[in-house]
Amino acid sequence: TNEKQASLIQSAEAINNPIGTAPGWHVKKDNETIIAIPGPPSELKVMWDNEVSPLLKSLPKAESILARTLKTFGIPEATVADKIGSLLSSKNPEIGIYAKPDGVHIRMISRAKKQVVAQGYLSKLEGLIEENLQNNIWGYDDDSPESILGKLLEQKKISVSTIESCTGGLLASTITDVSGSSNYYKGGAIAYS
Repeated sequence: TNEKQASLIQSAEAINNPIGTAPGWHVKKDNETIIAIPGPPSELKVMWDNEVSPLLKSLPKAESILARTLKTFGIPEATVADKIGSLLSSKNPEIGIYAKPDGVHIRMISRAKKQVVAQGYLSKLEGLIEENLQNNIWGYDDDSPESILGKLLEQKKISVSTIESCTGGLLASTITDVSGSSNYYKGGAIAYS
């Protein structure tokens, strides 16, 4: 099994995997590049950061592709679509609306020869969306409700503790998953009676 994991197709170049047995690989043909890396998140992240990202940056760029996500709350998907309806036909950036557990997300993907141009397209569309949804946007891209809560608690110099029943400590775990949460989270208790 290990031998099979470590094998490469003849035209491939290995991508180092410092924490696993399966290497990644990349192949170039006709100005196209295919990159494959193992799926376990711990391996994938290290390989992406140390190997794949620098490899991609070294390739000649045909176009820049940028993405941005706006996250909303307190408003149904259909209402988001109604409020930004005229923007949904945009071809660049493309725009999509997705219902998620933490609200409705609006995803924009922009393409241009130069990154600064792609960023300009995103910024313009983002401004228009923000005008239409003003108080319903709570975060962007990788923001999570718990990270936003943490920022607000730190800004206001407020600390919080929890007492939970029937959750097994889920709330405390969610809060402490955020780096730096010890600045505002002071501990808690789990009680079933």
